[in-house]
Amino acid sequence: MDIRQIKSSDISAVTALHIRTLPSAIARIGNPYLSDLYHALDKNLCLVAVDDAMIVGVISATQDLKKTQKQMLRVFFSPHVLFNIASAIVKQRISITELLDRIVTERQILQIFSTPYPTILTFFVDKSHQRQGVGTQLLRALLTKLPKNVPVFVDTEISNVNATRWYQARGFRKQKIINRSIVLMLIPPPK
Repeated sequence: MDIRQIKSSDISAVTALHIRTLPSAIARIGNPYLSDLYHALDKNLCLVAVDDAMIVGVISATQDLKKTQKQMLRVFFSPHVLFNIASAIVKQRISITELLDRIVTERQILQIFSTPYPTILTFFVDKSHQRQGVGTQLLRALLTKLPKNVPVFVDTEISNVNATRWYQARGFRKQKIINRSIVLMLIPPPK
């Protein structure tokens, strides 16, 4: 198993895995948005797990959620992505309510935690590689790239009980529930 930074050539495999493994409203918009998202992210904070030349896991983060959210909104409102959003709504892959709920949740998270801080944006492992330590390796590798002694945040849907338990088993603690999401924080150990 190799953990490395994402490459531009990985993005189509990453978006396909994202859609298969993490079927959130954003993923159901489809490839154009996800592709633009991964191209826009800080490559240093977007890592992939590779097993036998196949990407089996991904973790991405930002050190400044507010700045990253502004970038993502520009991508979200680009003409080709808006077309794909409309298409996903018409095909009933997503609903306007789901999209608005996600946007509102992200805005509320930014209002509560207003200073720049590291945040995990996406994190998933192919089902065939789960429970084999891939996620733990990805998280550890990411944490080495983030500032030391600074809390790291993540949010996940309340209904995703397995993700919440996984994060809590690795030291994350529940901070707040916002709409249908739970915000967790990893407090770094003292020096």
